[in-house]
Amino acid sequence: MRHKCCVCWELPHSKNIVGLVCGHLYCTSCLRDFFVNATDAASLFPPKCCATPIPLRLAEGHMTKEELDRYRKAEVQFLTASWTRCSNAKCGASISPDRITAYQARCPDCRLSTCIWCKAASHPGEECAAELALRRTLALGKRLGWKQCPNCKALIEKRDGCDHMKCRCMAMFCYKCGGRHGSCRC
Repeated sequence: MRHKCCVCWELPHSKNIVGLVCGHLYCTSCLRDFFVNATDAASLFPPKCCATPIPLRLAEGHMTKEELDRYRKAEVQFLTASWTRCSNAKCGASISPDRITAYQARCPDCRLSTCIWCKAASHPGEECAAELALRRTLALGKRLGWKQCPNCKALIEKRDGCDHMKCRCMAMFCYKCGGRHGSCRC
């Protein structure tokens, strides 16, 4: 029996179809595309199906070495909030926190400086609209009692339920004290 890919609806040969824990089936081409697209957008990282991250091992055999390298660099950047991606479209290197000074991240590869707030080319002497918007949002969150994820700094609003939070970056923390999951006594 042949199965359809849940993305493209093609009927690939059985050796080119991958089944996930949730029961969905993907052709290797669509699964590869999931991982390649995730390297360019934090909102798509890590690739998920039914809110469950898809293990890289299911796709890595269908990715080129370059795609796999880019994915692993993106993994470091997206899961480590303090890293910045170079704003030079021809470069895109990950810039470590030790290369950040005065709100600028200097790329070790192409030497371009990137604004850590708006992620565009650095603009010294100008007020950054992204930083201003962030300050206003943080002030609003403080007034409304929202908390920040200790990992990625995203604002989290608790509407109901327990204080155990799981952020979109997969970090778990206590809403009451901000401590990492398992480290607080709340």
